[in-house]
Amino acid sequence: MEQALEELNQMKWLGPKCHDKREKAAWIDCLKLYQSTVLQLNQTLDKSTKHTDFDAQTWLSAALTFLDTCQNGFIELNVTKNIFPLMSNNVALMISNSLAINNSTTEQQDYKEGFPRWVSSGDRRLLWSELPIPDLVVAQDGSGDFCTIKEALDALMNMSHSGRFVIYVERGVYNECIEIELDMPNIMLVGDGWKNTIITGNRSHVGGFSTFDSATVSITGDGFIAQGITFHNTAGPQNGQAVALISLDFIFGNAAVVFQNCFIHGRTPINGNQIVITAQSRSDPNQNTGISFHRCRVAPAEDPKQLLRPFVAYLERPWRDYARVVYLRTYLDWFVPPEGWSQWGNQTDNLETLYYGEYKNYGPGSSTKSRVKWSGFHDMRNKTVAQNFSVAKLIGGDSWLPQAGIPFILDL
Repeated sequence: MEQALEELNQMKWLGPKCHDKREKAAWIDCLKLYQSTVLQLNQTLDKSTKHTDFDAQTWLSAALTFLDTCQNGFIELNVTKNIFPLMSNNVALMISNSLAINNSTTEQQDYKEGFPRWVSSGDRRLLWSELPIPDLVVAQDGSGDFCTIKEALDALMNMSHSGRFVIYVERGVYNECIEIELDMPNIMLVGDGWKNTIITGNRSHVGGFSTFDSATVSITGDGFIAQGITFHNTAGPQNGQAVALISLDFIFGNAAVVFQNCFIHGRTPINGNQIVITAQSRSDPNQNTGISFHRCRVAPAEDPKQLLRPFVAYLERPWRDYARVVYLRTYLDWFVPPEGWSQWGNQTDNLETLYYGEYKNYGPGSSTKSRVKWSGFHDMRNKTVAQNFSVAKLIGGDSWLPQAGIPFILDL
């Protein structure tokens, strides 16, 4: 913790040395990410709250991901020649060591009444209720307390409150980018349903934003909950990477996530003749993260007869050395090439440390006979091995999904 605070202070000292807006933007992101890292480390040390080894492993995994994201911002914006070499990496190494010591990959999260135990009884009641009593109302027609969500969040900073703070966002399309910061804990945004309340923005990499800062909704405040809202980014593929919601990453990034019964549609690339479905960024072998596709369908978005030109879709390329992605009982269409998986550029030293797996997939692109020969690729024939990436094992879904009211499959 002392080293993390020291590096945070060093990061503040580097700010005046930034040469341009892009470097300044990457530096600002890093300040936020280091503050989030300190918060995660504090949770592992807090003896006043009960937590399991699994919780600690998750917080440590998140802390390391924040530091990776910090460095990645400078690389994305191509500003690595000035203050970037002055940044220390000691905390990341210490967190990696802690992950190895604390490793508890077989332990599952502890749940109560369908929610993790850290979710308070009050929050459980809020999530069960159809419409929680709001502290503030946002309505575009002026009938609420504020017309924009940002105005409501700004007002919150001057209000005294304890516990959960509920902001009801009435139906409408809200064209604004919002940030729920570290000093804004326990915020709950409640909308009128995912089709009716939409928060949308258009920040992107081409527009001068890092992936982290391109988010329409950025959340670093602890205890955030959203219900009945869609987060949308309309930047489009021509503008590079752009994110709708940052808390945990989606198809790219580092999280423990299972996509089940999903349609994964690949669009014709603007340039070239290939796309990649995922780019997983697990940077440490002891992080309890990974992406699992279970009973999904991977196919082109367009009708084959209407394609502008043929293209191939690789299942994954490793963003970090310990990337972990599996496809289980999933339909893979013709545009998945025989080799299936892609390298990250010319990088080859991670082909032994990554974990890629396929289990009983089907469809024109599912044959594993000509798949990559990397030692990190696994043509899984053993059901027991494949089950490690099921809803039950990877995200402990049997403990909380039954109460969520959504269809799911625990086993393979």
